[in-house]
Amino acid sequence: MYYSNTLTNKSYREDLATTMTIGSSWQTPWNTILALDLKKAILVDQHDHLMFGLEQNLFDVLTLRAGMHDVLGEDLLTWSLGASVKAKVQDMNFEISFAYEDGNKPYDLLTASQIFTINLKF
Repeated sequence: MYYSNTLTNKSYREDLATTMTIGSSWQTPWNTILALDLKKAILVDQHDHLMFGLEQNLFDVLTLRAGMHDVLGEDLLTWSLGASVKAKVQDMNFEISFAYEDGNKPYDLLTASQIFTINLKF
């Protein structure tokens, strides 16, 4: 990746770590999706990641999500919750989503992420 700092008028480059990701998902007969991903670091100084997710679709209108992310070899375990509401009017699809991911440290609200999304497809 290349960065260009317009304030200092300096540029620099940083290489991205090479990783391999393998995952699987399963849709149950109850409209629930279970997903599991393993992100394997190729370089020695990187950590492996294990991610698990669960998604439940209710009446094709409301979707509830939960997940966990563990950085293997470190004491970093984060969890996330999310929900979305969908509506369809003629040829337009409207969706409002909210997601929350806790921070890397317990009770550290400043490292948590909250994402609010509005989608309109036509």
